[in-house]
This record gives sequence, structure tokens and C-alpha cells, in this order.
Amino acid sequence: MPSPWPPYWIKLDKIEPVQILRREQFLMPPPFKDPIPHLCIWVLSVMTLMGAPALALDSNSPENLFFESRIRPLFEERCVECHGPEKQKGGLRLDYRGGWEMGGESGPALVAGDLAKSRMIHAVRYGDADFQMPPKNKLSAKAIADLEEWVAMGAPDPRTAQPKSHANTKQTGMSIEEGRQFWSFRPIEKPKTPDIEDNSWANNKIDRFIRAKQEEQGLKPSQSASKSDLGRRAYFSL
Repeated sequence: MPSPWPPYWIKLDKIEPVQILRREQFLMPPPFKDPIPHLCIWVLSVMTLMGAPALALDSNSPENLFFESRIRPLFEERCVECHGPEKQKGGLRLDYRGGWEMGGESGPALVAGDLAKSRMIHAVRYGDADFQMPPKNKLSAKAIADLEEWVAMGAPDPRTAQPKSHANTKQTGMSIEEGRQFWSFRPIEKPKTPDIEDNSWANNKIDRFIRAKQEEQGLKPSQSASKSDLGRRAYFSL
């Protein structure tokens, strides 16, 4: 049976039996007439000798095994129904790694290695009555502990392939920046009371804001209703 090793590794007849080869003599090949096949064999051999399985994904690492046994089943059972290929509440997907990295309308779902900055952990702990996930039934203490351990170890997730359907996912509603500019979400301010030309109509500061907009649009306010008109309106209202 022919030997799988390159010729220069098996021609030991020129070497004294007691001679010990240095590491560099053993690893460095001499020049070849056809270097490409020999170079490939040499690289594979060196990698094998050094214990570096670089050509294969380390799918059996403790971290990936933890994800496959604890986290993936949890996502499939409790999360993907609302955050998967068919439905993406809040724009978030949890059926592949890029989904939680990109996040949804509120930003990334988690920060690998940082429990305090991970919105997912904050949500499953039910610490905020307005932000709880899953919304109807809280996860078990063991499931929450598994998620916390997973995030703390760096959130390993071998699901790197991006689903084709994600590229077609359209954003619904306002973006985060648009929401921050919406009037009801802006910080409370005390604006300056505007100057108006018709001071006789305004009875308070709010009236001055209204009259300023009317003047800006070239509008005039209606005359004040009489007591009889006010009584008639109250009659029809009641």
C-alpha cells in the first residue's frame, strides 16, 4: 500500500538512525517540480500535526452545543411564532443570528456579553409592566437563566445563513428617529409665549398660542357666543 505522506518524509535512509530531526527540518519541505499538490498536502499535514481543524466549523464547541440544546428549542417554542419568517412583531426576527443582531424598531435585541444592555433579558425578566416578553406567559425561571447564561457567554449562534424572506421584509410604522420627533414622545418644554397683534381676544397664554397661529394663517376668530347661544348649545348637548 503506497504511503500517503510526501516522499521527503519517508526517505529516511540517508539519515542516521540516532539523528533527531529539528522541528523546522520536519515541517519545511524542499522545492518541488510540481509544487501545488505537494503544498496542499503539506498544509493539511501541518494543520493536522498542530491540532488545528481549521477547515471545519467547530459545531461541537460547548458554546454551540449549549445554544442547540437550550436556546434554539426555546426560540422555536416561544419566540419564532411572533418573531419569525411569517410574522415580525416590532420588526424583530429571532429565527437566525442576524435577526437579533440587527434588531427591530427598538434596536438590537441584545448585546452579547452584556446582560444590562440586552433588551431581550430586560423583557423576559418582567421587570417593566409595559415591556414583557412573551407578553402572555412568562418564561420559566430555568429558561430565563439559560438566556442569561447564553448572553453572558457571548451569545454564540451558528445560524448565520440569512433567510431570503428577510430581504423582502418591509418596515411598518414610524422609524425610531421619526418616533423620537413625534410630539407626544418629545421631552416636555416650556416655550416662549408668542407675541400677537390682537391682544383683546386672548384671555390666557394658551389663547395667545391659538391666536398666533390664526394670524399666521390670516384667519380671524369668531365672535364670542351670547348667553342665550351658550344655553341653547347646552340644551342640545344634554
